[in-house]
Amino acid sequence: MASSEAQPASNLPPAFLASIPRHETAVILAAAQLKNFGAKRVIITAGDPAAHLFLIRSGRVKYFRSTSSGVDIIFQWLTPGDVFGLGTLLKRPFEYIGSAEAMENCEVLVWNHASIRSLAELYPQLAENALIVIQRYMLAYVERQVSFSEQNAGQRLAALLLDLGNRTGRVSPYGVEIDATNEQLSGLADMTPFTASRWLSKWQRQGAVSKKRGKIVIHAPETLLVE
Repeated sequence: MASSEAQPASNLPPAFLASIPRHETAVILAAAQLKNFGAKRVIITAGDPAAHLFLIRSGRVKYFRSTSSGVDIIFQWLTPGDVFGLGTLLKRPFEYIGSAEAMENCEVLVWNHASIRSLAELYPQLAENALIVIQRYMLAYVERQVSFSEQNAGQRLAALLLDLGNRTGRVSPYGVEIDATNEQLSGLADMTPFTASRWLSKWQRQGAVSKKRGKIVIHAPETLLVE
């Protein structure tokens, strides 16, 4: 059982728990285990049976699929409030469709198959929320595919930076700081690291962004939108 310290931070409204009364939410959270995963730790592996459902409490998780040649195709960066392993809700769970790896030290709430199934039967809103989350993930994937055909590399990278700044950025007197490397950004924006570096260098010369080791600071988002 999770202790009271396992509650998501008050500024996080997980979609997975939306519209569920507080006393029912408390029961759902109490059924989870709070687990810590260090940076680079693989949490689940694509193809394994979906035996657990996860809700991120802190940190970031890379959700991806590896090709036969060893290349990681990144589907999404998951952040606090996001869930994965939703196939665990099924009576006969599918395999995990992707792998999840902690990008930094993470705290994650974990429910096993029997527990989350029982909770979904007891609180039907939980299952409905899971469908909403899946729909949002599918919409994000579809929009990403559409952008690939309609936008150039700079437009895709600009949209990605603005999205990451909104979801994961830290506001400072100098702008919005994002933890990301050229390689990570290129994977999410469907381009080579060289192309990502070229655009970031251009924006840095224009004063729109600045680069540090493993970090990007957005100073002038309106300049990015021009692309």
